[in-house]
Amino acid sequence: MKKGILFLICLVVLIIVGAFGFSLMVEGSHFQYQEGTDTLIVDNELIQGRTIIDGSDVFVAIDIVDRFIYPFVDVITEEKRFFIPSKLTEFYFENSELDEFVKQKDFIMNFNLKEEEGNYYLPLAFLQNLIGIEVNYIEESGLVIIDSINSNGFIGQAIEKINVLQQPRLVSGKVTSINTGETVNIFSQSGNYYFVRTLEGKFGYVRKDKLEVENEDLRGQAEKAFKSREEWQPEGKIGLVWDYVHQFSKDRRGEEKLDAIDVVSPTWFKMTDSDGTLMNKGDKNYVVDAHEKGYRVWGLVTNSFDPDMTSEFLASQEAQEHFIRQILFYSGLYQLDGINIDFENIHYKDKDTFTSFVERLTNKLKKDNLVVSIDVTIPSTSPNWSMVYDRVKLGEIVDYVAVMTYDEHWAASPKSGSVASIGWVERGIQKTLELVPNEKVLLGLPFYTRLWEEEKIPGNRVKVSSRAYGMDKIKEILVENDAEIDWDEITGQYYSEYENDGKTYKVWLENERSLALKTTLVEKYDLAGIAAWRKDFEHEGVWPVLANMIKFGKTYNQILVELNK
Repeated sequence: MKKGILFLICLVVLIIVGAFGFSLMVEGSHFQYQEGTDTLIVDNELIQGRTIIDGSDVFVAIDIVDRFIYPFVDVITEEKRFFIPSKLTEFYFENSELDEFVKQKDFIMNFNLKEEEGNYYLPLAFLQNLIGIEVNYIEESGLVIIDSINSNGFIGQAIEKINVLQQPRLVSGKVTSINTGETVNIFSQSGNYYFVRTLEGKFGYVRKDKLEVENEDLRGQAEKAFKSREEWQPEGKIGLVWDYVHQFSKDRRGEEKLDAIDVVSPTWFKMTDSDGTLMNKGDKNYVVDAHEKGYRVWGLVTNSFDPDMTSEFLASQEAQEHFIRQILFYSGLYQLDGINIDFENIHYKDKDTFTSFVERLTNKLKKDNLVVSIDVTIPSTSPNWSMVYDRVKLGEIVDYVAVMTYDEHWAASPKSGSVASIGWVERGIQKTLELVPNEKVLLGLPFYTRLWEEEKIPGNRVKVSSRAYGMDKIKEILVENDAEIDWDEITGQYYSEYENDGKTYKVWLENERSLALKTTLVEKYDLAGIAAWRKDFEHEGVWPVLANMIKFGKTYNQILVELNK
């Protein structure tokens, strides 16, 4: 009898100790993650996998994406690209006409892969609305939580402060606690308990009577709409700079806002096939940063400067519509503000079909309030490079015409000379203004120059070759060769020449003074503004000069005084 009583007493003590002892256990169980590890949660599964947090995006290793999240991605690691069929994604345009047009036929989306230490990652936060997931990053713990929007999970709200338990029973260790009004994700039930996940990513059980369950899965409310942007009316003259992107955009988040610039135009889109297929090199972080700084972003699209491919493309209305669908999609996805059309080297016979294509493209883009600009050379007698542009009609169709007033002497020129002498630039603008309204014309400015190499060869001839350099690099070369630099009134540039290893080197320099002189044409002819090629070729002193002229009304003479101080 005494043994039975002793056993009961011990049992009661164990229950009491267990009830209190377990509640004081260190948080964590086989459902919990360890902070500092490379871990993510997909719905109610804890997964070990590589993740990268970069700005507003969360990147997840491709093998994890394929196995646990979204198995419909085609990856080509050699090209550092991945592909997703549009029919397997979810999106829509607020403009119903555009929505219907883009979805008439399927297309293959393509994006850059992120590579780090030989591993490849997909930008899941960026893609989340497209592929039906919700991505959250818990900065305090470094945990990534991914929910499948089409899963059967529900949302519960605590009606009072309650404990989240390790096991679905009264006597259990405590995982954590949640306060009144806090929500949890509900995945399943066990007797009188729900199996839940807190907002911090901790799993456990909560009594059913302590949660108010929503009638629908709130995770299904992710925003999939491509919102139409407001129509843009610039204040004063426009400053645009093209940003060349080979494959990946340069991270410019640490750079200061440039007063001279309103628009950045990254070279993100390239037609790669006569069926209108586009290569996409867009970067959401780039757009977010640009918008935070107050820039507009006009994505540049090119025809790869391939006249034969372009001719086949222009001959097919189906190819043109395929092209337009993709441009509309990427413009909505990245929330671009405009598109810059940079089609060059087009067969003259395609002049009219090219103009019709630009009109068809512009009509669609304008329905989404995108600004449309086109790049043209100066009027000349070159069929493919100049005469193919019907400047009168193009000027009526698009918002802006950027005149590429550079490459007076191009890379393969048989004669050394300036890239953009002031007389040649002004004549090019004058001829353009006979065909295009001045309020639509952007003056092209070169941030580069060419170093010409002249070598005497048999037959009393001179072999000429050149190489393009940015402003700072060409100055370094001239300093290394002790070359004198003198102002040339005729070209409106500094000129330098030196001898090395029996060869003569010549250069017509672009710098603050030469660019200021060219920029006087904006006021003289009341142009819309400037368009500079390209970012990272400039000397940093160029920016305040351009800002003072196109934004703050300073004259060329005033700039000269400041430069000579």
